Amino acid sequence: MKISVRIFLGFGLMTLLIFVSNLINIYASNLIENNIEEFNQSETVLRKSLELQKAIIDQETGLRGYLLTGIDSFKQPIVASDPIIKANFAELTILLKDNPEQINRIYRIKDIFFKWKTGYSNILLNKRKFLLKSDDLTDFLNATSVNPRFAKTLVDEIRSLWIAFDNREHDVRNLKFEIQSSTVRNAKLINILTLIAAGFIAISSTILLIRYLINRLNVLTKAADEVFNGNYELKIEDKKNDELRPLIQSFNKMSNEIQSNFKTLNENIAELEQFNWITSHDMKEPLRMISLYSEKVLILNEDKLDYNSIQDIKYIQKNVRSMINLINDVLEYVRSNDEDELKKTVLVDDIVKKLIEQNRELIENTNTKLEISNLKFEICCNEKILLQVFQNLLINSIKYRSDKDPILKIYASTDAKETIISFKDNGIGIDDEYQEKVFVMFQRLHDANDAEGTGIGLSICKKIINKMGGTIWVQPGLNVGTIIHIKIPTT
Repeated sequence: MKISVRIFLGFGLMTLLIFVSNLINIYASNLIENNIEEFNQSETVLRKSLELQKAIIDQETGLRGYLLTGIDSFKQPIVASDPIIKANFAELTILLKDNPEQINRIYRIKDIFFKWKTGYSNILLNKRKFLLKSDDLTDFLNATSVNPRFAKTLVDEIRSLWIAFDNREHDVRNLKFEIQSSTVRNAKLINILTLIAAGFIAISSTILLIRYLINRLNVLTKAADEVFNGNYELKIEDKKNDELRPLIQSFNKMSNEIQSNFKTLNENIAELEQFNWITSHDMKEPLRMISLYSEKVLILNEDKLDYNSIQDIKYIQKNVRSMINLINDVLEYVRSNDEDELKKTVLVDDIVKKLIEQNRELIENTNTKLEISNLKFEICCNEKILLQVFQNLLINSIKYRSDKDPILKIYASTDAKETIISFKDNGIGIDDEYQEKVFVMFQRLHDANDAEGTGIGLSICKKIINKMGGTIWVQPGLNVGTIIHIKIPTT
């Protein structure tokens, strides 16, 4: 499965969860909104019911007061409550149109009330105005066709219906409130669960994707290390059809190309080594013959030759030796690429001791004084090729000495990352303008008659140090002598 598909699936699943959560929230919001509307409607019903009950009670109270006293002011609540009763009955009928149980109670209350109104209240009101103050109210009631017990029964029935009506409306309100609270709780719970699920999916998807990418990249990294270590035949077997497959295919192509180029390079190196050996042998052999026969001529005919002839033969021998040295140095420069790459931890002081031991005769014959300091530390390097660099620098310091006895100071500074080893002499020095030129092959700053040499020694040093990952340079601005610094990795 492609990486982009994995990302899309994870993102799509999170989006789906969020979408479902939003739908649930919308549903819960609509449900709460409907509950609030119904709750408000129930509040209005209860308020209208209370107003209606109060108006009916006003009717009953006003009737009782007027009957007892005959004072007209007691009729005022009756007159005032009539439109209120009529309006509230009408409004309750509209509000409860979708509630058959409650609207039936309202219809029943309305019928009973108007039955009480027409069959009891209105009759008594009309006849009470003819009642004299001296007349007994009981006799008055007995004289009418109204039955007080009938009126009480109607009023009690109205009260009973109002109690049932109010209880039912309160039950509806409590139910709506409980539904609303439950909806809010459930919506919160669903949102929390959705958030947890989305977070879990996001974290899980990210971890799985990272692990997948790390595993895929580790395969490439290990393969690259294998190729770096010389396994040019390595091929990555990959059956996963993802975005990294073209990269792996390119890696395999690169590995094939490296293998082919390395094979060609090895063939060329082998041919070059064979050519170098043949060339050096064929070039040195005639020179050795020239040297041999010139020496033979000098030995056999020294008493017969004049001074100039003898000097000419010695000049020939000197140039032959120079040519042989030049050939040897060129071969050494070429071989410096093929030195063993194995590194080990060595004490710098031990390398310098080997240098002194190998060149003891040269040092003593030239009265060279060596001053060694700060070399008792370890570095990880190829001891053999570093000793070769030290050897060339020692010989150069002695070869290009001044008219004073040579003094060579070898000192160093080091830390965890790099080491700088310095060679300071009191020789003839190197002008600042030539401090880069001295590291170029065959570049000599002095005449061959002044000092023997081929102009390759420092080139070999530079090549070796560069191969070790370091640098070598001449310190500028000196009036006397030369300081050459070598900076190489400590580990």
